[in-house]
Amino acid sequence: MKQLTYILALILVLGAVVPGCHEAPRYDGRLAQADSLMLDKPDSALALLEGLDGATLATKGDSAYRDLLLTQARYRCYITATSDSAINRALAYYRAHPSEREKLTRAYIYKGAVMEELNHPDSAMLYYKHAEAVADPSDYFNLGYVKNAHGHIVPRLLFNGRI
Repeated sequence: MKQLTYILALILVLGAVVPGCHEAPRYDGRLAQADSLMLDKPDSALALLEGLDGATLATKGDSAYRDLLLTQARYRCYITATSDSAINRALAYYRAHPSEREKLTRAYIYKGAVMEELNHPDSAMLYYKHAEAVADPSDYFNLGYVKNAHGHIVPRLLFNGRI
């Protein structure tokens, strides 16, 4: 009976501790605020992000999130990309942290968008395909974006004889 009590106590303790090990990371509140502004007010999100000193961010996760959001905000504000360095840093981080599936999906999407802006439609299509492969099947927003991107890249690739 005493052993059974110890086993039940151990199970309860493990049940309380193990879920905490898989808790989603907490990001700097300013990043979450910028992300919440992204769809309706990308210019406000961009201003907030550009006013944020990257040196004040506490973790690599915060820096990657900032790089992702900066790329997204610039794209949504029609600022043409001249480099893919910021999205590359975000993508490298999220590839190493695949449990952050939605952000990994977004990183692939915006890497594709940047590659389009840098006039590399073949690479853009590859990144959109990666986004589609890692996206949660119920993530209709990002999957819809990927399908839309396919819809305008495929004719371009066909016209240029690349497919």
